[in-house]
Amino acid sequence: MVNPLALRHCPPALYFVLSAWALMPYACFVYAAPPASPLDQLDSRSIPDKRRYEGQPKELVAVVGEHREQKGESNRYLTFSPDGKTLAVLAPQSVVELYDLDGPSFKKRTEFTQLGWGDTLSFTPDGKTLITGGNVALWDVGGAQAKKRTVLKMLVAPHARYLALAPDGKTLAFGNDESLRVWSLAGAEPRERAVLKGHAGYCIRVVFSRDGKLLASGGRDDVVRIWDMTGPEPRERAVVRTLGVTGGIDFAPDGKILATGIGRAADLTVRLWDLTQAEPKESAVLKGHKSGLCAVQFMGDGQLLAALTGSGQLLVWDVASGKLRHDWQLPGKAHCALVAAPDGRHIGVAQLNGIVYVLRLAIPSHETKE
Repeated sequence: MVNPLALRHCPPALYFVLSAWALMPYACFVYAAPPASPLDQLDSRSIPDKRRYEGQPKELVAVVGEHREQKGESNRYLTFSPDGKTLAVLAPQSVVELYDLDGPSFKKRTEFTQLGWGDTLSFTPDGKTLITGGNVALWDVGGAQAKKRTVLKMLVAPHARYLALAPDGKTLAFGNDESLRVWSLAGAEPRERAVLKGHAGYCIRVVFSRDGKLLASGGRDDVVRIWDMTGPEPRERAVVRTLGVTGGIDFAPDGKILATGIGRAADLTVRLWDLTQAEPKESAVLKGHKSGLCAVQFMGDGQLLAALTGSGQLLVWDVASGKLRHDWQLPGKAHCALVAAPDGRHIGVAQLNGIVYVLRLAIPSHETKE
């Protein structure tokens, strides 16, 4: 390594170049600030007093929704629009509520009733269409009121509880009894593309990888199936056998890791599976929750993984180290859905009664040399 002091007799221009080169090993690291997000406007001071509770975490920045009476096994879900400015909440009694970001809080725009009994929602990539389950329907939600546009013409009983939309918005997958149905939304009219069989129990979780090349389905048969979606017809690529009914599944952003969680106390772990080999291989086990899970999801670029139990325990792990970073207990005894916002720094959690909690997480920044 060159000592810069030895270069003091060089011409000024050469001295500058060689000195900079010599000091490269001492370059410092800086942390890049996360990109701005519309959800950064949310302010915990705008939470209504009646929605505050003792011991609420400082990370809680919004409480959204209306308390509704539960009838039977209540519907429940939430999702953010791709730009993060709209929150759709599937509340009890099949009511879908739309909330728009209004400065430091969300303001309700409208509500409508979905067709049948479904447990998930999905925005299309442009944020102008919302897909609801049950009797699967596409709704125009770009205006003040939601307008029903298309209802899928299924030859079987329309009972799609769990659905997932591919990132490009062209392929829709949903569980229908023990089968997994795949529809194309690319043409003028939706059409059924394939019926995937293999589960011996109801298909209750469905998720695409972020590049749309893989699809995972979890069932009541204690099995997660991974499907290759790159060919003309989907084909089964691998099977992951778990220790109980699937409570949550999600792909890491690069598609190389699958996270699985169990919906009952038979296995109080989140397991990470390496998908880079022919057969999935367990690569890590995360612990900390005290009851069965209802959701798991990678945050942002995959550095963090969040999980929610039905009793309202919300946990966040550092994926690389396996360290538990956050362990919050939300109010209420019946929680059901967890969804990360598009910015990867905000997370929404839904109660069965229709109330949604939004928290802001501190995501580890990437190190960059300067």
